[in-house]
Amino acid sequence: AEVWNALFWIILLFASMNATAKSFVQEEHRQHYYYFLCKPTDIISAKLLYSFISVLVIAVVALLIYIILFGTPVLDFDLYLINLVLGCTGLSAAFTMVSSIVFKTSNKSLLMAVLGFPIIIPVLLLSVSNANGLMEGFVWIQIRGNVLSLLSVDVIIIALTYILFPYTWRS
Repeated sequence: AEVWNALFWIILLFASMNATAKSFVQEEHRQHYYYFLCKPTDIISAKLLYSFISVLVIAVVALLIYIILFGTPVLDFDLYLINLVLGCTGLSAAFTMVSSIVFKTSNKSLLMAVLGFPIIIPVLLLSVSNANGLMEGFVWIQIRGNVLSLLSVDVIIIALTYILFPYTWRS
């Protein structure tokens, strides 16, 4: 169960990084158009929503394929899905924030990895810990603290994204 869980989150980590890393690189030619047309909060809200939906779709597809190929050691699937949604929120928000910071630099992929992994470590540790607990038969009472911590980390990352993005967008 631990290997199943670790491999699933590693796959999800790299898939989400690849999915969200290109969100601002694709907009390089339209930057001036967006600069005069939209507010920075509107742009980052759209990017966060798009990244979350794409990472969640990747996670659900990966989970279905994983279950078909290897079975599932998950005992409480509802709590596992809540943990998965919170983990996807953290992954997409962190990589969107880092992508918005590095999109004006010359070496985007290297900076994305260097800046992204320290930010993503708390999200991964909490998500993997929750998922391992759920595979061991933990109930809501036993993982409530970790789930609330994961939720608070997600909120902090999203708040930092909204605070920092207007400055990086205008520079």
